[in-house]
Amino acid sequence: MESTDVERILDVAAQLFADNGYDGTGIREIATLSGTPAPSIYYHFKSKQELYREASARKYEEAYEKVEFAIDNCHEPAAKLEALVSTLFDLFIDDRVLFLLMQRDIVDSAVLRARSVMKGHYQKNLGLLERLLTETAGHAVDQRAVFTIASLILGYCELSTITDGVANHQDKHWYMQQKQHLCQQVQLLCANIAST
Repeated sequence: MESTDVERILDVAAQLFADNGYDGTGIREIATLSGTPAPSIYYHFKSKQELYREASARKYEEAYEKVEFAIDNCHEPAAKLEALVSTLFDLFIDDRVLFLLMQRDIVDSAVLRARSVMKGHYQKNLGLLERLLTETAGHAVDQRAVFTIASLILGYCELSTITDGVANHQDKHWYMQQKQHLCQQVQLLCANIAST
């Protein structure tokens, strides 16, 4: 099986896991929609759990690469921080599969008391945010401040996706206002951190 076949399996699996959750998605359904025999899926992924982890990890890695690319195109620490926030906002609003996979992981971890499938990816993103906040503030930043700002970004994006304004974000003016407001709030918090 070529890598494009594996990529198709991962794409279909991510979509189905996002739409139906882990328990609501079966290997047969993934096989049918990806045009791949189920035994071939098990050749590459030992279990449904492994496929779920790989499909989710792939979405997170793609998102992380986009964030890194946006940051690398900026020179000033404040501009890097704004690029991070702006890119995350765009990703969470535009990539429904990423957003739903992330939500399901958070909810499953809380409700089922299971370990987060994407814990390592969250920590990687928190590390990136901490580095940018430290550069912007000019000194080491408390972990609680990093967590607070990450929570603000995540919560703001989650709420934005379920409001009428973004449900059909044809209204680009509203969309840009939301993104700009989030960037301003993060910059304000960062300024408060820098002054302490």
